[in-house]
Amino acid sequence: AVKVNTTAYGAQVSKTFGGFLASVTPYAGFLIESSNMDVDYTYEVYPGVTTNIEFELEGENSSRFILGVGANVVGLNIYADYNFSKLNSANITLMYGF
Repeated sequence: AVKVNTTAYGAQVSKTFGGFLASVTPYAGFLIESSNMDVDYTYEVYPGVTTNIEFELEGENSSRFILGVGANVVGLNIYADYNFSKLNSANITLMYGF
């Protein structure tokens, strides 16, 4: 069985410049987070021979700071942000909608 627990609380601020046809939105945020995963299962090496596999993983990050920017041109939205934490990450999102 695999059991995963994650929790994140955060806040973001942003300001949009422009209008309906085109706009740019810089944003920043801060999150407090925790995560862990418990794994426990029986593996059959070959018929009649099994071994129990059990371990726990704790998430490395406890908080993160986010800086990003979004752009909208006639319904096409692109967002890019970078997460500063113990394990840094980058994200790019592309969406279409009004």
